[in-house]
Amino acid sequence: MKRAWLMPALGALAVLLVACGGAGASPTPTAAPSPGAMMSDEQFLAAMIEHHQGAIDMAKIALERAEHPEVRQLSEEIIATQQAEIEQMRTWQREWFGAEATPGGHAGHGMSDEEMGMDVDLEELRRAEPFDRAFLEAMIRHHEGAVRMAEQIRSSTQRPELRELADDIIATQQREIEQMRAWLADWYGQ
Repeated sequence: MKRAWLMPALGALAVLLVACGGAGASPTPTAAPSPGAMMSDEQFLAAMIEHHQGAIDMAKIALERAEHPEVRQLSEEIIATQQAEIEQMRTWQREWFGAEATPGGHAGHGMSDEEMGMDVDLEELRRAEPFDRAFLEAMIRHHEGAVRMAEQIRSSTQRPELRELADDIIATQQREIEQMRAWLADWYGQ
């Protein structure tokens, strides 16, 4: 007899236990389930929307500050692609869950802001010198976080639409990571 319900139930229990903490323990806003914990479709949508918005905010700074035309072009592509994906995810939130999530909803998906590449100080990035180097390093970390989140939902969701989106995010952002690493090597010897 197959027990397909067992793994999702165990994942949900792990999330619940982490969220509740020990007896008498006060919850911390940065507490999150372990990376192995499963993420719900609703959590993923809220987290990825916020994550994509972070990339868009970084890319808008690059449009103003980039020293290389390649970085400006990449920034335009990031803005266009991720804004379209945000709109699709918001539509799914309304259709599947009745409402859009509020910003700050990424807690609970199993990764810290640092692991997601969401720990970038935009004002510090705006002042960084050389800008392109700082931007590329920050965006690589940010993309790596999106890939990890997409891999998580890819293995847990039952929705083909989310698996397809996860595949697209993984393919696009891994390709961009490779390109950004090549630029770091060419321009800065990294």
